[in-house]
Amino acid sequence: MNFYWVYDLPEWAFCALMTMTAIAVSSGGVLLTRSPARRLFGQNGMNEMVSYFLTLTGVFYGITLGLIAVGAWETYTSASDKVSHEAASLATICQDVHLLPEGPEKTKLNEALKAFTRHVIDEDWPPQREGQLPKGGTASLEAVIKSVMLLDTQTEMDRIVAAQIYSRLNNLIEQRRLRLESVGSGIPALLYWVVVIGGLINISVTWCFVMESTFAHVILSGVSGALIGLLIFMVAAMDHPFRGEYSIGPDAFEIVFDRYFGS
Repeated sequence: MNFYWVYDLPEWAFCALMTMTAIAVSSGGVLLTRSPARRLFGQNGMNEMVSYFLTLTGVFYGITLGLIAVGAWETYTSASDKVSHEAASLATICQDVHLLPEGPEKTKLNEALKAFTRHVIDEDWPPQREGQLPKGGTASLEAVIKSVMLLDTQTEMDRIVAAQIYSRLNNLIEQRRLRLESVGSGIPALLYWVVVIGGLINISVTWCFVMESTFAHVILSGVSGALIGLLIFMVAAMDHPFRGEYSIGPDAFEIVFDRYFGS
């Protein structure tokens, strides 16, 4: 069983789900463990000892969660950079094509580039949002390659422009492969177990406090749980850069399409 369905939720619903779940666990745990906690930790001075252990576990958990969050952010920004570089390579190719003399070869190459750009936007991104590798892009890219190979370069300037297009086309192919490799990138499941279990450990320590007011204990433990839920949501939202509402979209390619092919 996987939990990828949470990425289909709106961002606010995903956040509310994670936060409310953590609050329910932390507050419900207070009510369930209040009696045994009073028997075990009801002596004078035990609250100070519990506070010491909460500080200790909180520090280690905070450091671990921080490192995982940094890793998730780096994965997200790396995937975003790959998309930007791929779109930039495509834009420079389109710009170079405009320098070529008018003719059927140029028209055919422009049509192939237009079809490829549209394919990336309409056909690549929907499966990427599902964590699946897109299919069919190879054919549209091969059409671009064949059109480039058929260019009629009669002058020295045409040959220079064609050479630039060849070079940037190779770069486009490389950037596309790097993007596709990033589709399934994300934090390993083992680290999520560490995050969740570590959060439960921190929440369970708050149950050990002995307070006269049950309501105050529930509120304080619930606040602690809400914070942990928000932190886990933050990590999960940045994980899997092409999934969910907070994800990398085809905006860079739409800009290229509007700039060179829009009408």
